[in-house]
Amino acid sequence: MKILFTSDYQLGWKLYNNPDLGQDLVDTFIRTVDKAIELKVDCMVVCGDLFDNVKPTEELVKVVKDQVVRLDEADIAYYGLAGDHDLPNSQGTAWINVCGFKYNSDRWPTQGQKIHLLHFNNNPQNVMHQVELLKETPKAKTVEFICFHGMVPEMYHWLSEKKVLDFLTLDYKPFPNLKYLIGGDLHNSTRLKFTANNGNAIVIEYCGSPAVIKSDEVGHKQGLLYYNGNELTRIPFELEREFIKIDYSTTGKDTFDVAYYQKEYKKKPVFLVETDSESTKDRKPLKQLHDIGFVYFPICRKADGAEPEEIINIRSELGTGDRIPEVLKESCKEQAVYNLTYDIINGDVKAVLDKFKYEVFK
Repeated sequence: MKILFTSDYQLGWKLYNNPDLGQDLVDTFIRTVDKAIELKVDCMVVCGDLFDNVKPTEELVKVVKDQVVRLDEADIAYYGLAGDHDLPNSQGTAWINVCGFKYNSDRWPTQGQKIHLLHFNNNPQNVMHQVELLKETPKAKTVEFICFHGMVPEMYHWLSEKKVLDFLTLDYKPFPNLKYLIGGDLHNSTRLKFTANNGNAIVIEYCGSPAVIKSDEVGHKQGLLYYNGNELTRIPFELEREFIKIDYSTTGKDTFDVAYYQKEYKKKPVFLVETDSESTKDRKPLKQLHDIGFVYFPICRKADGAEPEEIINIRSELGTGDRIPEVLKESCKEQAVYNLTYDIINGDVKAVLDKFKYEVFK
């Protein structure tokens, strides 16, 4: 059985609020379905965050439904679960399933016995309880892949409590054939291998987003996660739009030559220009870049050569509010500054500033 595992398309998201980059995500989803059909896989699985929010547009819903029809016509099973961006609605139905992707359906008996999806919500205990329930079913003996959306602590630098899933301490004795735990949520693919208490070697692998969702993902895409019937591997999946990093710091500025970037591109490229406190004062040499592609300045370093710091667009974090405190903790070293910034983001700005002014000048 051949399976294509994917996740984190976040349809509806627009990097730098750029509609063209938002359309790229839609194109990427369609191209992934193209790849599934080309490979003649038996099954395609989306491990969460197909959509960027819980209110996708009619146009996006239609796009997904159209791709489900294509998969159906190609006799490919299609499974999907929600993520933290596109949580199920009050009736417990996720948009990915409304669009046609199945959740542990009996429609495809062979695939259904080998693949099991864990329903995502904001309660990790509930998610892990689903594993315990699975142990009591006949499927426990046949399942080879468990798909999830959430955070395996050993594979993350920072954690959101509502998404932490402790897979390493599970009792795997009821799962004699389980080989893989396939995850969504982490945008850059990564793998962890461990020996379970039943003696089996189990791989936890994150699909990774096939597209660029944030600028720090540039250069880290490793292709699509593909099970060829024997092993889990990566297959090439090129981005149609180039993301090009340019060193325009004090040390790299003198070697910058815009002519190097004046060539044919499949799509208008995205230039991510790294500056420092000195070089950013003179951006005239960069002017012609705007005639070639989209130009953004996500990285800035101090002129003394210190480690670069990402310029956080806090507005882009509002959709995943859990990360806001983490970002602020890194950026606001003083508690007073952290408290003020956090209150401004989460409260009545005028009231917060009036209170701050009163405390400072009273």
